[in-house]
Amino acid sequence: MNAQQNGSDIIAQQIRAMRSALEAAKKAVHEWRRHSGSRDEQAFGMLVLLGMTVSDNDGEETLDVVACFLEEHSEQLAKLGDRTSLELADAIRRLGTEAVKLDTIRSFDAGTQDDD
Repeated sequence: MNAQQNGSDIIAQQIRAMRSALEAAKKAVHEWRRHSGSRDEQAFGMLVLLGMTVSDNDGEETLDVVACFLEEHSEQLAKLGDRTSLELADAIRRLGTEAVKLDTIRSFDAGTQDDD
């Protein structure tokens, strides 16, 4: 296997990891909403935000969405402090972590291709 193929495989693996984290975040939103019926409107907004990352293949859109998500919802999640709020915040943190990894890999890959 050549270096370019290996790099492509690593990127594909990280895209899958980020999408898996996205699915976990969506599930956490659904669980958070189920915890209290009064959270429907907020959960809808959260899912709309997360839905904006579905086609992200470089991590940048996801990082923007995670930042927006935290800006809009972190204060409320912290105030509530219940189990599902903490699990949701952790799922968003994991999504951001996977997006950072993908962005880093993509940047590194672009830099090595420039060297070729």
